[in-house]
Amino acid sequence: MKTASNRYDLPQKRSIVLLTLAGLLWVALMSSNCGDKATVEDTNDYLDLIRYIESNENGRSLFRTEGLIVDRPYTKPNRPGVVFRDSLESVTRTFTGEIPGGFVEKDFGSPFGIVDDAEFNVRDIFRVHILADSADTQLRKTIQDRTLHRRAYFLRLRSEGDAYGGWLLHGFNGGTPRGMAGMEIKRSNGSKFLGDGTDYQHIRYLRYVTTYWPDPYPPFDSVTVDTIPDQTMFPYMLVQDIARVYKGDELSILSFDNDTSDGTTSLSVYQLISAATDTGPVYRAMHGPDGDRYADTIQTPSATNRIWDIICFFEFQFVDRPGGIWCVPYHTQ
Repeated sequence: MKTASNRYDLPQKRSIVLLTLAGLLWVALMSSNCGDKATVEDTNDYLDLIRYIESNENGRSLFRTEGLIVDRPYTKPNRPGVVFRDSLESVTRTFTGEIPGGFVEKDFGSPFGIVDDAEFNVRDIFRVHILADSADTQLRKTIQDRTLHRRAYFLRLRSEGDAYGGWLLHGFNGGTPRGMAGMEIKRSNGSKFLGDGTDYQHIRYLRYVTTYWPDPYPPFDSVTVDTIPDQTMFPYMLVQDIARVYKGDELSILSFDNDTSDGTTSLSVYQLISAATDTGPVYRAMHGPDGDRYADTIQTPSATNRIWDIICFFEFQFVDRPGGIWCVPYHTQ
């Protein structure tokens, strides 16, 4: 299995970054696994997958960074009387791709059969300047890095000559909260979906193990010697299973914490919530109505052009140490 990676920095005002084929080819050729060497085709696939995430409508929406951290005042449940403001300095993005070589065959069953797949990790590090202001203390400034991992799972369901090399986004992983925290999101019609990643599943397939040899010279001859049940490295939600939300719908968000050694419920964390609304992105700490859970509501945009959107959660322990950051996707209809 071949690995490749590339990193670039995005300032607060998103910049255009030139990715050179020569540089990516060098990375792909220097990275290898299972004794195979990367090929030019692998590098082309790597470029196609980056372009999908950066320019395809699905990729741009589900892996966006704009609007997740905004300069809006908010308060924290553990710091009464203090008003905080976050200023985003930069976003550093790193891609890490796992693209099996051409000799690896995976059978996904009906309706896909034997197709190529790829797993991509997209890591964004948000460098944030935090301003704390209160009537009792001096103005205080700190700098904090907050890391968000999102993962994409691709199948090549079209011809390699089609857009993005025939790759299509098949699964999404927006990250998960720490520990045993639970979260559910309720639509205005009363139906619910989970927001804590517990509905992510490893995607299973049958891997064919094949031996190749020159007979007596290339092209190679081969024989399949075994079949092994296998699964993806990470769990995903199938894109087709992402929750449907009507434009302008009100979403009620409920978060609860059961992560204690004695089995009791304790709020050891709080969440900053970030989501798009008609008046711009919201950015605030969720509040606890009854002492053992947090709740909030957001009004989704009523005239959004995006098919996909996300609600992003920045989780903090009461000592203000950043914990998990994750995004809950939804499909706008």
